[in-house]
Amino acid sequence: KGSVCKVESLNSVTDIFESTGSKYGLPQSITADASGNIIISCMKTDPDISNWSIAVLVYDGTSWKKVNDDFSETSVNSKTNAVQASGNDIHFIYGLKSSEDDWRIPKVLKAKKYSK
Repeated sequence: KGSVCKVESLNSVTDIFESTGSKYGLPQSITADASGNIIISCMKTDPDISNWSIAVLVYDGTSWKKVNDDFSETSVNSKTNAVQASGNDIHFIYGLKSSEDDWRIPKVLKAKKYSK
């Protein structure tokens, strides 16, 4: 269904994304860093759709932690975001909300790097 699952055995799979709660939409991009942490970008939802934003979450093997940054200028349209790990650094690529055209498609891509 598009979630993040951990294969426990040949017959057992655990959905580890469920633990984020209902405030996050399904992952739009996924990667893993050199330490084995799972990194995703996903939609952070809100009852008021104008408050929706993108979030970057890191799963350390026991729990999800949100990357602490201001994602307000990240476009939530057209799935124009992705995460990629290089070593233990996280590279986040996103569409710039202020560059969206009439169809709400961002025309400018930006990137940020997060280091542990």
